Amino acid sequence: EEVSGHQAELDKILNKIDPKFVDFRKGCWETFEKKGVDYIGQASSSMRRLVDHIIRHLAPEEKVKTNKYFQNSPKGKDDKGNPSRKAKVLYIVKYEEKKEGHLKEMAESFEKITDGFLEQCHNLSAWDHTPLDKHQFVLGAFIAIEGCLISILSETTSK
Repeated sequence: EEVSGHQAELDKILNKIDPKFVDFRKGCWETFEKKGVDYIGQASSSMRRLVDHIIRHLAPEEKVKTNKYFQNSPKGKDDKGNPSRKAKVLYIVKYEEKKEGHLKEMAESFEKITDGFLEQCHNLSAWDHTPLDKHQFVLGAFIAIEGCLISILSETTSK
């Protein structure tokens, strides 16, 4: 019940950004709850699609490339010189604005949330390709990802 309350809050935020994101999130959980053949891989794929679409939508590469984190941090670029996922998420939460303003502690918190979020998301790709029979473990990861999304996305819709 508590989780579904958080999911309702997340759905409000997602709906403001793009209503199809709510469908992606719900599709993940419908697949996970039905426990069909390869349900963890399929649900992981849906959650990964949600995260990837959100990041692409809110952090276009050309805009992230103008950001100081991308320009100055080795972690801001991937191995091809394009913005890393971390640079994109920090762009979404307006990390540089917080860091340069009076919100340095908040900027540090968002960097930690971003690192945890990306670590959980990294697992999604593996679970999509390698069979995993760890229902409770994946359940916790999905809940953690959604919790991080609430924190991250609330920064985009709070104005």
